[in-house]
Amino acid sequence: MTPNLIWKRLCSLNNNHIEILVPYGLTDLFEGIVRPTPSFNQNFELHTIYSNRIRSKKWGSIWSKLTVESE
Repeated sequence: MTPNLIWKRLCSLNNNHIEILVPYGLTDLFEGIVRPTPSFNQNFELHTIYSNRIRSKKWGSIWSKLTVESE
């Protein structure tokens, strides 16, 4: 899921430098969109895992303004 792909790490203890990596950008996060990453979208087994997780979490019903994409 693209909003889940945000990594951060503390690069330096002396100046509290934090590095952030967002391979798919921040747009989906800020616009409230949940969609599978390209690798999950191109692989049937991975897409099934994504679909089952979305269904089990019921994010669409919990957060009405969230857009959950299946493809």
